[in-house]
Amino acid sequence: MKTITMKNLTLIILILIFANVYSQNKYSPNFSTIISANNGLVMLNQCSRSTPENINGFFELAKNDIEQLEENFKNIYSLKSTKCCYAKKKIQNLENFAFQYIGVNINNEKYIYINALGFSNSDEVDESKPFFKNWKTLPISVCDGGSSYWGVLYNIRKKKFSQLSINGSI
Repeated sequence: MKTITMKNLTLIILILIFANVYSQNKYSPNFSTIISANNGLVMLNQCSRSTPENINGFFELAKNDIEQLEENFKNIYSLKSTKCCYAKKKIQNLENFAFQYIGVNINNEKYIYINALGFSNSDEVDESKPFFKNWKTLPISVCDGGSSYWGVLYNIRKKKFSQLSINGSI
């Protein structure tokens, strides 16, 4: 039987700590989809919230772009909204949302624009629900709805979120 040296034990502890810290920011949604770049202008035509400006174009997202986003998703909790309609509000929870992703270029930098669609615990997000019909392929725009609907940019190179914007409400 081999004994563990102090050096090996220290290495194991460091690996476990790193794995724990790394996994704390990871979030893989139950409901998410990539929207085709062909629908970019429609995706950014939101009814009651601001969307990113100075967009130079759209691109097709790759699986690894989404994997990187999900590795950092919980970092969104530290971001405060800066535009319409609830300034300085934070996202408290990523559960009970369906996410639509689209690739956008802004000033030669690649981003993922995230369109978050809220639903209650009793709802099932699928194509059989009239509101969510075609949500996997077509952008959804909702007027009002408050914090149940929001959008945010994720910078792929910098691995940072910005421009959180939450829908207004009546």
